[in-house]
Amino acid sequence: AVGDEVRRRWPEGPWCLELQRQDALWVEWRSGASRRVIPDRVYGAAPAAPDERARRCVGARGAVTSSRELEEALGAVGFRPARRRGPWALLER
Repeated sequence: AVGDEVRRRWPEGPWCLELQRQDALWVEWRSGASRRVIPDRVYGAAPAAPDERARRCVGARGAVTSSRELEEALGAVGFRPARRRGPWALLER
């Protein structure tokens, strides 16, 4: 459901995807738009501080996260809540 929502909201992207949880890979695959995805970090790497990760997303139209800390940091760089799906928050500019 999150992947479908992302495709509908931001068909042209780019959008920022939190790679904190393994199900983030499902969201990326389901979106069918991996070339338009800005990851908040390199997959497999230890996550940086939320504000540093949010700065990686400043060029994105939208963002998807399940982390409250990253959600707050994204709000500080201009994103606003758009929708919540289970543990996932969708934010947009």
